[in-house]
Order: sequence, then C-alpha cells, then structure tokens
Amino acid sequence: MDFTEQKRCFLHLLDTSYIKKFMKNDCCGVLCDRYHLVITFQYFIRAKFQENDYTVQNFLLALSISHDLYDESKYLKHIIMTHYLLASKGKATKKSFTWAKMLLFQRMKFKGLVDKNICRKLCQIIQHKGFYKHRKELHTGIIRVQDYCKRCKLPVKGEDKEPEDVPHGTEPKRFKRASSDGASEPFCSEGGSDCISDLSGSFVE
Repeated sequence: MDFTEQKRCFLHLLDTSYIKKFMKNDCCGVLCDRYHLVITFQYFIRAKFQENDYTVQNFLLALSISHDLYDESKYLKHIIMTHYLLASKGKATKKSFTWAKMLLFQRMKFKGLVDKNICRKLCQIIQHKGFYKHRKELHTGIIRVQDYCKRCKLPVKGEDKEPEDVPHGTEPKRFKRASSDGASEPFCSEGGSDCISDLSGSFVE
C-alpha cells in the first residue's frame, strides 16, 4: 500500500468504537499522546501491514512496543496488555501477547526508533484529533503511589518506586520511573507515565 492508503486505514482504525473509547479514557494523554500515536503508525508502515492488518490488537501491540522503547513504566505496559486481552475477548493470554509483540517487532525488522522530525511532520500532515493530544505535565517525572490525577485516576509524578508483578486486573501497589522531563515528547527523554484506572467491562463489546 502507498502512504495515502496506509493513512486512510490507520484513521479508519482510530475511528473504531474500541479505539475511540480507549483514547477518550486516556484523557491526560499518558497511554497514547500524539507522539506515541505517530510512532504506532510508523510501526504499521514498517511492518508493511495490509488493510486487514489494521486491527485493534495490532494497534495495542505496536503501542506496547513504543512504550517498551520510550517509557519505562511497567504499570503502563500492564494497562495496555489488559486492553489487548479485553479486545481479544478471552482468546489471548499474557504469553500470547508477549509472543505476538515479538513477531510484530520481527516483522518491523527490529527497527523501533522513530526520528523526532518524522513525528512532527506526520503530526502536521495527518488531520485527526488524536495527533493533537499532548501528555499533561502532571504525568511527567516519577510516578508516586500516594497521589492520583483527579481527571484520569492514575498516579502522578513523585518518588521513584519499583513495580511489583501483579495478577491481571488488580491494582499495582508500586510503580517504576516514568518520564524525566519530556512532557510532550516522551521519546526524547527517558520515558513517560500512566493513565486509566478501572478497565473491567467498559471495553467489552
């Protein structure tokens, strides 16, 4: 597919009911701000996806890879994996999610870094509200356990914590370092942050 077709398919994916709910709940732009969205689109292009590959599951896999490279929050990755399991309607497991990510990364020829200038240009070219979403300043820095954002109900910056590996669907007790100083450009620094609290039921169609 050429770029016009790729853009059309990606925008159509963003307008599906699940992704629209996902983006709406991520009101602070923590899980998927405009840069993570552009990076996800770039991964689709690098994987040479065809029209039938533009699915919710592949979107979440690509987004998770983006967080692996540009964010360091296990809590965020846990939330994205939770969405993948919900979108798969019981057909996927944590193990299959990890395996699917590896296959996608291989399909991308293990090229995960995206140039900042490309991200900025794509944000200007693609006309969609998702490409105008910035991560709120409140969610940059170190995630802390004690304080939560009143809008998205996720932890805000604070003291450094190591996350615990918790069962799917439970609230993590401790969190890891997220972004350092790049509120709107998480890939330019060490990382990012977290958003979305109660997922159970709200995304199952």
